Amino acid sequence: MAPIAPDDEFTLQQAADSIPLSYRRDVRVGDVWMTFSNVPTDSRCAKGVQCVWAGDAVAEIVVHPGCYKDGCKAPSQLLSLHTNLEPKSGTAWGHRITLLALQPTPCTAP
Repeated sequence: MAPIAPDDEFTLQQAADSIPLSYRRDVRVGDVWMTFSNVPTDSRCAKGVQCVWAGDAVAEIVVHPGCYKDGCKAPSQLLSLHTNLEPKSGTAWGHRITLLALQPTPCTAP
């Protein structure tokens, strides 16, 4: 799937399958905004390397209330979702969000 533009909007029906989140870009899904904000840890096995285990990465997704762009004071919720360990899913503002993949896969140094 191609990278999304800032402030892209998706219906809940479109999001039921999956939507891409680009780093630090806001995306509206139904009545919430989501931002892929950070990868605080990434121990995934690099491409072309044989590893004992696949490793794990954590992607931080911030889920904002629908009034986020209007300056409302409702708090945002942070989900820390894992690629291999749990939790891979979380709930924020009444929506279940699941991390399906994190790209790119780490590369080895040349």
